[in-house]
Amino acid sequence: MAIDEAVLESCPSTGPTLRFYGWEGPALSLGYRQPAEHWTGRARAHGLDLVRRPTGGGAVLHGCDLTYSIALPRGCPGVPDSMRRSYAWIRDILLRGLREVGLSVLPAEAPGPAARHAASAQVCFGVSNGHEIELLGRKLVGSAQRRTRFGFLQQGSIPLTQDADLCRDVLGLVPPLAPIGTLAAGDLRRALTRAFEVALGAEMSRGELELAELRDARRRVEARRENALWIPRVSLRTAPTSADMVS
Repeated sequence: MAIDEAVLESCPSTGPTLRFYGWEGPALSLGYRQPAEHWTGRARAHGLDLVRRPTGGGAVLHGCDLTYSIALPRGCPGVPDSMRRSYAWIRDILLRGLREVGLSVLPAEAPGPAARHAASAQVCFGVSNGHEIELLGRKLVGSAQRRTRFGFLQQGSIPLTQDADLCRDVLGLVPPLAPIGTLAAGDLRRALTRAFEVALGAEMSRGELELAELRDARRRVEARRENALWIPRVSLRTAPTSADMVS
């Protein structure tokens, strides 16, 4: 999470950055504005790490998933400016990559007003925002954005396997469908990377964090050690400066 935040801050100068990562063990992430009181006890009871995302949305149970993030600067060629259209743009990229590995995925239908305000809306995989992806009628990919005046970050979770009992106990819902447990995470990463390359019209190369990004990420990690539910700070400027680095 700290690296994603640092990469978002630096994207005006570094350009688009696509990341994939896993988790050392079961963990629960909450949306940027999501109240934590309901979740702290559940996380403690099940020995879960608890962290707040810089993006919105509901609670996500990690540990058996592939997490992706994409940071894009404002005005990036070919990338829609609005939240709704950029969600749909990334959804179509994910659809292309998932289909490449043999999954018959479809765009999810938008929920009605009652579903959006139901208790299940506090859980990422409990409801779709209309720009998600389904397989066999079940939500397969959960995604959320954080937008700034200089770019945006989208994070998402793709279940690879699942601990059904833990999912029911912590989230109170039937676990998200995980049909790709026999698929290597590396194959999925490569397929999704190719799909993003096609959409951006450029080849993506493996890179390392810039020194400023690394320092910013380390400061953000320290802030979370003091408070796991620390609300991630993101610049409100039209272009971030060194003054926006967490200190």
